[in-house]
Amino acid sequence: MLEFALFITTVLLLGFAFIFVLAISWERVRRKGYRPPGAVVIILAGWAIGIASTVLWHPPNSTRYRFIVDFFWLPLLFSAAATATLNLAPPRRPVRVFGARRVRFSFVRVGQAVIGLGILLCVLTLVYS
Repeated sequence: MLEFALFITTVLLLGFAFIFVLAISWERVRRKGYRPPGAVVIILAGWAIGIASTVLWHPPNSTRYRFIVDFFWLPLLFSAAATATLNLAPPRRPVRVFGARRVRFSFVRVGQAVIGLGILLCVLTLVYS
């Protein structure tokens, strides 16, 4: 019964630790000025490095509580350390300047051309069928 209670406690703590580390990492990366896709890439890279370092460390096949430590807590610890390092590594993004945007490529004209070509293709198909 004691092992089961220890297991449940460990799983709950692991879940809270995962959520806590994820939320703090997200907030720190977003504070640097990165948009959500860039922030997700940085966090996922940290987790991938943490899992890869656990695989490279190659923990022995263990049982009971040692198994939970080797295969759940250590990847979380390595991932948190890697994500914290990656949070420090990228530069701060410049703040966007407000005002009229100057787009180098006319997406509106390309969209209108695609719609016009689609209508032209439909008309030609009806005429020649």
